[in-house]
Amino acid sequence: MTALALAAVFASGRGGFWPLVGLETLFGALWALDFPARRTALYTLVGSRRVATAISLETVSMQVAKMVGPVLAGVGLARLGPAPCYVGVAALYAVGLLVFVGLPGRIGGPSGRDVTSVVASLGAGFREAWREPTVRAVLLITVMMNVFFFPYQHMLPVFARHVLSVGPEWLGGLVAADGLGALLGALAIAGRRGFLPHGRIFGAAVLTAPFLLLGFTSLRWPWACLPVLVLIGACESAFAAMQSTLVLLQAPEASRGRVMGILSACIGTQPAGTLWIGFLAGGIGVPAAMAINGMAALVAMLPAAWPLARRGRI
Repeated sequence: MTALALAAVFASGRGGFWPLVGLETLFGALWALDFPARRTALYTLVGSRRVATAISLETVSMQVAKMVGPVLAGVGLARLGPAPCYVGVAALYAVGLLVFVGLPGRIGGPSGRDVTSVVASLGAGFREAWREPTVRAVLLITVMMNVFFFPYQHMLPVFARHVLSVGPEWLGGLVAADGLGALLGALAIAGRRGFLPHGRIFGAAVLTAPFLLLGFTSLRWPWACLPVLVLIGACESAFAAMQSTLVLLQAPEASRGRVMGILSACIGTQPAGTLWIGFLAGGIGVPAAMAINGMAALVAMLPAAWPLARRGRI
């Protein structure tokens, strides 16, 4: 729907700022519905023993799309323009819907007798999630990662230009290094046989990533930044895969979908972090702002992440 709307906006020559902001807001709202439904459906289809592998494979597909998609988009924009590109995106979504036909019967869903309001359902999901220590820790860490850690990605263009003094080519390389690390991390988890210490992987990833970010902010040679971003991307991938896995495994069965909805709301706190790091960077500079955010993320997450990193089987 949003892809067709974007195609119509550009075809009519009305691709201004506010129409794009409105459609992006709509896309974010739709993602908030898609994310918990998709991850809960994965759990239902594969079960608890293979959910980490399934989510990691989904992460692999997303990272491949992030690496291939911009290249295809660049070629399409240069040769065809934005409207045909968004028509192509809408066609790909239509193919996805065709693949989805038949899955609802295997996944199941709530009965017609379920008349709980959205507010009451979310409230019940939050209360049940908060009572479970592991889920509570994951939700708190997710907020801290999205408010303090992940906004560094929005500062990469400024860091590349004003700190490393490099152009768009190197910026593309920095972003690609992060994506490559995420892809390798997801492949490593997906290819792992036997038991996965979900909590230990999750805790180690979120405690290692801020240290890597602090190291990255001190670098001034572009070639040295690439391996650090690869490692950061691997930590991000482990965090994302284990985040959903832990919630799906530890949440009460009756409220698993609702708790995943709470998780998507926690992920949605990132815009607040983006505004904060932009304000901070305007006053003290990008490297210092990223370093302060990294330290804040580490200090805020340590009490919740350390027990998970030390724990054995989750």
